[in-house]
Amino acid sequence: MFGTSRFIRGALTAVDKAARGTSEKETLQPKAEFEALQSLLTDLKTSTESLQQQRIVEALQVYLHQQSRDASSAIFHRIVEVLTNEIFELTISPEKQCKIAGVKALECLIDLDFEESTAAKITKLSNYIQAVLDSDTDLTVLCAAARALGRIVRIEGTVTAEIVDADMKKALNWCGQAEKRLAAALILKELALNAPPLFYVQIASFFGSIWDALTDQRTDARFASAEALSVALQLTESRKSRQRGQLYDQLWQRSLVAIKAGTAESVHGGLLVIGELIVNARDFMQPRYKDITETVLRLKDFNKAEKERGLVKRTVISLIPRLATFSPQNFVRFYFKSSMEHMMERFTHNDEKEKAAVFDSTGGLISLCKGFRSQIMPFIPRIMEHVKIALSTFRNNHPESLAAVVCISKMGAVAGPEIEEQASDLLPLLFNVGLNETLTKSLKELSLNIPSLDGYIQAGILTLNETLTKSLKELSLNIPSLDGYIQAGILTLLSLTITKKPFPLKQTNSSIEYNIFRAVSAKLTQNLSNLIVSEETIVFALKTLGSFGFEKETVLDFVRDNIVSFLDDSSNIIRKEAAKTCAMIARPVEKRLSTQTIDTISEIIEKLLLVGIADTDPSIRHAVLSSLDEQFDGFLAEPENLRSLFIALNDEVFEIRTIAIKMIGRLTLRNPAFVMPSMRKTLVQLLTELEFSGDSRNKEESAALLGHLINSSKQLTQPYVQAILDALLPKLNDENPRVASSILQTLGELARVAGEEIDPYLLQLLPIILDSLQDQSSLNKRYVALKVLGQLVESTGKAVDPYMQYPKLMDVLLNMLKVERVSHIRKELLRVLGFLGALDPYKFKINQDELKADGKLFDADENSSDYSVLNTIPATSIEYYPTAATIALMRILNDASLSVHHNVVIKTILSILEQLSQSQIRPLVRFILPPFLARIRSSDPSVRETLLQQLGELISIMGHLVQDYLSQIFDIVRDYWNTFLLSIISIIETISNVVTEGFKVYLPS
Repeated sequence: MFGTSRFIRGALTAVDKAARGTSEKETLQPKAEFEALQSLLTDLKTSTESLQQQRIVEALQVYLHQQSRDASSAIFHRIVEVLTNEIFELTISPEKQCKIAGVKALECLIDLDFEESTAAKITKLSNYIQAVLDSDTDLTVLCAAARALGRIVRIEGTVTAEIVDADMKKALNWCGQAEKRLAAALILKELALNAPPLFYVQIASFFGSIWDALTDQRTDARFASAEALSVALQLTESRKSRQRGQLYDQLWQRSLVAIKAGTAESVHGGLLVIGELIVNARDFMQPRYKDITETVLRLKDFNKAEKERGLVKRTVISLIPRLATFSPQNFVRFYFKSSMEHMMERFTHNDEKEKAAVFDSTGGLISLCKGFRSQIMPFIPRIMEHVKIALSTFRNNHPESLAAVVCISKMGAVAGPEIEEQASDLLPLLFNVGLNETLTKSLKELSLNIPSLDGYIQAGILTLNETLTKSLKELSLNIPSLDGYIQAGILTLLSLTITKKPFPLKQTNSSIEYNIFRAVSAKLTQNLSNLIVSEETIVFALKTLGSFGFEKETVLDFVRDNIVSFLDDSSNIIRKEAAKTCAMIARPVEKRLSTQTIDTISEIIEKLLLVGIADTDPSIRHAVLSSLDEQFDGFLAEPENLRSLFIALNDEVFEIRTIAIKMIGRLTLRNPAFVMPSMRKTLVQLLTELEFSGDSRNKEESAALLGHLINSSKQLTQPYVQAILDALLPKLNDENPRVASSILQTLGELARVAGEEIDPYLLQLLPIILDSLQDQSSLNKRYVALKVLGQLVESTGKAVDPYMQYPKLMDVLLNMLKVERVSHIRKELLRVLGFLGALDPYKFKINQDELKADGKLFDADENSSDYSVLNTIPATSIEYYPTAATIALMRILNDASLSVHHNVVIKTILSILEQLSQSQIRPLVRFILPPFLARIRSSDPSVRETLLQQLGELISIMGHLVQDYLSQIFDIVRDYWNTFLLSIISIIETISNVVTEGFKVYLPS
């Protein structure tokens, strides 16, 4: 298993050594946690089905999230280290399944918050993904790795930009290497999707390089390249740049050249490009519509040798609906009849893939041209004949059969009443197979368009697969007369799948005609007597029952009598889906309900709440409570249900406690007599834990729960504002940043309740918010600070005042507006700027001068005056760019949150200085040496020696220009003489060589 046991044993040994002196319970606990991790990793590597693998990945995510909260920082760090090492072993494994498992496990770490800088984390994870992309050629592995890379580059930051730039250049280079083109196309697609601003910088190079991949020998490489091209074209079209017309023309001309080349690969690649241009460059292609259409249709009988038989013909058929979408009127006038005749002729061939493509295109073409019924109707009987042939030999999940079901649902939207008789004859063929989404959707459309068939359809839908279920739904919608038949069929199939018995329809509580239902049910029950049901089929049946749209009166009793029992099933997946279905059906959306319905819903909710507090699987408890939204409040406010919710407040999982406190908070007004006393106890308990708990995790969770309580139950917290403030304010400077951030967020919620009561504390809160807004190491911290600032200003009405008290605030917010790329932060930033309002620039300047004169200017930004130096240097001067670059680099060095970049910054500064003369260096010394010397003192001891060595290099380059700073340098020499002797002696030697006279003054000391 590629080192799992070795890594786990090593981890356990390290933990045992670290835990010496602790109790036996504390020593054994880490071992159990590592065994859980080992079990998940083993399951992940041995799983062969994608669905099973996805469930294991979800379990691994839950496990890591829980450990991040519950385990000590040392143990959690070790868990992440063990997992990271295991991921490395998996990604270099020669086995395909292990590589996929490694990539999926790696994705669990991308969004995980652990004690490592974001830049270092994404660099490490990116390197692991690069190893997979560099070494593998399998499509499944490459797709998984490319998707993971896409998730990594979504993270904002300088390192991300470097990763995108490097991967972009590598992928464009790979387009010229036959064995690497598939990987290149997948990488380029993910970069375009997840980092569009960075991708667009090299868009011209992309369009120039992608052609080799579009005409590659491998079919999957061509399709992957077309997908990448599609995303790039969408990006280009959205930017409205001047060069897009030129880029489109190059693609169009090269596609014509590729088609003229005549090989199957080049023709297929050219058609793929034309298809993407039609969709994404409509304005450019409009004048060329005739040429495009005739070029494509001319290839409908392409018969040259192909690796994949009939691929070009299928591509032409699939492009026909796109051509019709482009200009429906012109297409119907000049090309519709010939295109339909061509597709009717292709139905007679034995190529199953081609028949599926013909059904897809026929349905799409009819749907697009539905305004031209006179041209469509002559072809309907012939299409129905081919649909009947395809369904008579129906095989579940077979492309041709599923495409035929979708085709008939599309025809229902155009010719509903005209095909009612033929559609009703086809329904038994549909219901004699298993349940699927396509059938459900198609029958739903058919039912709406042919109402007379609705009862038949609803009686039989439930043992079909996903694609068929979707088509049944569309069929019911498009042909309302079929709706009764469709619902009858669906319900019978659902019941046979779930209970192995026919659906017990009652004559008095359903709109489905009873006689129709009995006939359909009896026939389907006979035909499906030997129905084989799997766990996946039951899950899909439950999902369909909840989402198909049956009337509550029809299925509510069935849910109570049959589905509720699945809440005790041994399968976690079935229990979870059953809970969702019960909540969906029981949701009281109607304003008036009968007494019987109310009693039934109450019974179902009571059982759901029991599962929500007692089920052993946290994800099921979470799903149950999440599904009970505001529409259930009238039932949840009953005392017995409230008791269950108060029990959920003590759940071991924080997210479940969060949902419970939100639910109880919104029920305060529904049943205040019962809720208020218990909520007061909860409030006191949270304040006590926040004030006296020694555990950081408990304080963080208590603060978060308190915030949710305040937000959902404002009337309860109003009398306790001062007590809450007294508990929160001392913890604002907690040494744990997550606790401080959580408390700040809670204060924001409290501000909305407290209003002007929080005014006296603004002077204490605003400096903390300002510091958090400038913390580049934490995206969440910046967002929380921004949101709280908006809440404070909105609640207190103190517009403009924060600008006057803290002049730096405006610069901070405007700078964020320039550089912040995360959409939700930008939206919140604009809201905050709106709350703060506009101020008089003259008054602002006067206020700033007065504060400086009094020495009260809060944390004046020295670098702002540094930038003002640039205003005195002409932009054409040779000194301008070195000065601007140096000032920008030193701002990074001054920011402790960007410490991961400090080494690169110093090397860059040294490189710049080496290229300049002494006269050019002179004005830069004052920007470099003071902050550099300050960084030496404030840095971690582990990096201080490196900084001292780099100080020696700086002195060597600057020479006698350092003379004005010798006293500060020798202060550092004295302070670190005993700890970094070799580096200090090297600095002294350098100074003695470059500042001979000035050095003598310090020689005696």
